Amino acid sequence: MKRASRKTPYRILTLDPLLKPYAADVALRMERNAAVRKQLLGDSAALSAFANGYLYYGFHRTQTGWVFREWAPGADAIHLIGDFNDWNRASHPLRQLDGGVWEIELSGADALKHAALRAAQAMRKYVALPDDERADSVPALTCELDKIASEIERIAAESGA
Repeated sequence: MKRASRKTPYRILTLDPLLKPYAADVALRMERNAAVRKQLLGDSAALSAFANGYLYYGFHRTQTGWVFREWAPGADAIHLIGDFNDWNRASHPLRQLDGGVWEIELSGADALKHAALRAAQAMRKYVALPDDERADSVPALTCELDKIASEIERIAAESGA
């Protein structure tokens, strides 16, 4: 990795003069940090946006039903499968958005209504990868399925269903 020369030293080097002999190492660590940060965040995102990804990814209630989003930049296709659709691998395809994001909108408050929704193993994502490789996996952010099931039950009770 070619190092770009920096005209002003890193602040830590002025705060702690004992680090001066290690200025090249400090610069290398800072460059690596910047590279990883850019890889994770792109050019415009803040680190807090990355840390708060759970607010965007996973299952979320909308005004018209539910939305599920997953980050899978290497996938060719993703389908949501589970007890709610009799494990049909052809139904419920996610559409690809920018930046490796995949999304599906499910209409209706009871779109995911199923007693087995309380268990993460009752739902998977079916991922098509390059070279015809296929894989089932539990969506990364399904840790709040109990909360989702409770919300479905509350809505059903309020509507008299």
